[in-house]
Amino acid sequence: QVNPTFAAVGGVSLVYRIMFNAEVTVPMNDAGTNGDRVAGDGTWSGIIPASVSTNGQMIRYYISAQDVAGQAGRCIPAAASRHRRRAGAGPLTAHAASR
Repeated sequence: QVNPTFAAVGGVSLVYRIMFNAEVTVPMNDAGTNGDRVAGDGTWSGIIPASVSTNGQMIRYYISAQDVAGQAGRCIPAAASRHRRRAGAGPLTAHAASR
């Protein structure tokens, strides 16, 4: 979930990298479409297409969020490594879950 602290959430992105290639940014949504189950519930969904990697390739990712005031936050999901979780630069706090 992405929870606003002082201002409304402006946008959320999923940033991923296959092996050591360049980062790719895809928009996430909370509209109840494209993998998102319930619109407006604060749980944002983004898709890494299965076709971008092959078996055994490393996929690294993090969630980036920005509020309508321009403050940004970033979160590395706890499942990837709870020791690498980073707080955002601004007051927006992002929480992510992976499956």
